[in-house]
Amino acid sequence: MEILGVIGNPIDHSLSPEMHNSAFRAVGKRAMYVPLHVQESNIGAALLGAKALGFRGLNVTIPYKETIIPFLDDLTMEAREIGTVNTILFRENKMIGHTTDGPGFVEALQEGLDLKPTGTRFLIIGAGGSARAIVNQLLKDQCHVIIANRSDKRAQKLVADLNRYAKGTIRVLESLGSLHTVVDECDVIVNTTSVGMKATRNLTPFPIELLCDHHKVVDIIYSPQRTVLLQAAEAKGLPNINGVGMLVGQAAKAWEFWWGESPPVEVMYNAVKCSLDQAE
Repeated sequence: MEILGVIGNPIDHSLSPEMHNSAFRAVGKRAMYVPLHVQESNIGAALLGAKALGFRGLNVTIPYKETIIPFLDDLTMEAREIGTVNTILFRENKMIGHTTDGPGFVEALQEGLDLKPTGTRFLIIGAGGSARAIVNQLLKDQCHVIIANRSDKRAQKLVADLNRYAKGTIRVLESLGSLHTVVDECDVIVNTTSVGMKATRNLTPFPIELLCDHHKVVDIIYSPQRTVLLQAAEAKGLPNINGVGMLVGQAAKAWEFWWGESPPVEVMYNAVKCSLDQAE
């Protein structure tokens, strides 16, 4: 029996256990995936414990995608470039960090919006771990990216770290109050923040009055399935998707990293959708 899991704080909201365990059952894989609620002060101990227990791999979710890196033995090229990790492989007594969020996001665009991102103009709201992975992938696909974040310092650091690998272009918006100056030149609006979840579920990180007829809208939140931002996009008749596609896409890439094989993606998608429908 192979053991895998997901580290985060909080972790009760995670649909990864149901998604992966459903996939294991579907293909007859002798494996188990568990949620692991870990305090920041215990990250190192938790990783060593998983290693000692013979875990095959881990996923990493908020808020540890960046802070977990110093505790790992090695990083893939992608994780090193971006400075975030959402997937860990235990191999040959080493803990190897990787990131699958960027490719998972692009797959979601292609499946959910029929959009190949090459050359597309994106406005990214947020500059955290998920934003880093998404922006890095978009820049490799020769996209044009504008970052809007509450903290200009964090956004500027993201640009400095990723610009060296960019094939596209990237710049930081001076302030969230300046969003109206760039919306016309953007094709896709992407929320990578947590605004729209739980206590902020009645809020939106992007002023809905700035949505234009040519926009496509992506919110990587998947619970609730229809955030205020997505409801506004739908009311305006704009193509839009939530974070379910990205969640499944990054999980499929994690399987490839752990085992070198593709999972039953449809089973994973249905498991996530069923869990969300029941919760709502």
